[in-house]
Amino acid sequence: MFSNVLKVVRFVTIGCAAIALSVLSAHAQTSPNATTNLKSPAKAEQAAAQHKNAHEERLLTDWPDLAKYREADAAFPPPAPGEDRVVFMGDSITQIWPFHAEYPGTYPLAKDSEFFPGKPYINRGISGQTTPQMLVRFRQDVIDLHPRVVVILAGTNDLAGNTGPESIEDIEGNLKSMSDLAHANGIRVVLCSILPAYDYPWKPGMEPSPKIIALNQWMKSYAAEKGDVYVDYYAAMVDARGGLPSSISIDGVHPNKAGFEIMAPLAEAGIEQALRAPTPSASASTGCNPIPGASQLWSNPSTRYILVGEMHGTQEHPAIFGDLVCAAADSGREIIVGLERPTSEQPEIDVLLDSKNPTQATSELLKKPMWSTLDGRSSQAMVMLLDRLRTYKASGKVKEVIAFDAGVNDESAARDRKMGNFLQGVASRNPNALILVLTGNLHPLKAAMKEFGYPFIYGHVSARRPSQVALGDR
Repeated sequence: MFSNVLKVVRFVTIGCAAIALSVLSAHAQTSPNATTNLKSPAKAEQAAAQHKNAHEERLLTDWPDLAKYREADAAFPPPAPGEDRVVFMGDSITQIWPFHAEYPGTYPLAKDSEFFPGKPYINRGISGQTTPQMLVRFRQDVIDLHPRVVVILAGTNDLAGNTGPESIEDIEGNLKSMSDLAHANGIRVVLCSILPAYDYPWKPGMEPSPKIIALNQWMKSYAAEKGDVYVDYYAAMVDARGGLPSSISIDGVHPNKAGFEIMAPLAEAGIEQALRAPTPSASASTGCNPIPGASQLWSNPSTRYILVGEMHGTQEHPAIFGDLVCAAADSGREIIVGLERPTSEQPEIDVLLDSKNPTQATSELLKKPMWSTLDGRSSQAMVMLLDRLRTYKASGKVKEVIAFDAGVNDESAARDRKMGNFLQGVASRNPNALILVLTGNLHPLKAAMKEFGYPFIYGHVSARRPSQVALGDR
């Protein structure tokens, strides 16, 4: 099928940019239902002219092409609990990658070559784009879709000068900025090597091969430094002269189906590696959102418990508690997390924490009775906290996550006593652990309130050695 596609190629220079106007590109920019008789030179030339005019207008009125996915992005539902959503950000190589129909945004090369079936992967490639254009649309087309991972494949059009001259440092800076934006929004990053290219059909003589090698070497080092994942398509696809062989390519730049069959498992492996990593954050030095003064809570080696009271149902408390856990883990202490969840949920929580399929594991956990109540502990924020703790456990930051509500059906005094005793048992079995506890805002109170008349969790776990407890309230 690709021989017909390549019969008609037109080149047009727009400002500083030399853009390849092939039927492949025209197909990528128009509706899959559009029909053009490619056997007619006149009609093919007309289609190329229409594409040129549309491209010129878009560069003038919408340089990053935000309009392309604006409506689709706005209509996209938020991720389901436990969904491992992934966004692929890139140029035409990404755009023509035939994803499954449930997550649109691509124009497949072939209807029978569907990749990633059943996976919540979203294609946000745009033909001809360079890294500065992708950077401008990164918030709309990536961050606002709330993925857990972004897969970035970009840079070859920069080397071709599609939007004007760029230095290697310019390209590196744009890739850094996309990585920084992802980290600041808790999104894991997969940086993909630029595919080999001996020459660009739309701009011959650029000699991109050595520049591609240099950029890929930098990208690999940068990913290792920042905790991103590097996927090396280049090594798996390059030929003897530093190009993309015809057996896996349409035109020496774009892969064909065989090329994508090489790329797909490499991308999947990179995504899986990223999902196992801790959730990134704005703090590059620690991997955690900083909490001023938090280190004082665990600076005393005798401190065994940190009790954090929350108003059930907020988004903020679970998020801040997750930051606290992350920061405590970076202290080198052995960390156990206690959540005010019924102890009956422990088997499902354990499965989720160790699962490589968190979507299914989360679905099983949500079947437990507490998650169907209006109690604030059944919030989306709590689901997100559990998923965050899953990544911490996978990376070794957290040893265990414990459901400690052993008296969920008891009257108040007995319930606090049972929860306190349960946590004491956890501490006894783990004598070196620092136990961070998230519970309702009454349970960490240091003194019994007159209207209740009985000790809360704090009173039970601090009965023997009050110095062991930090961050109790009042």
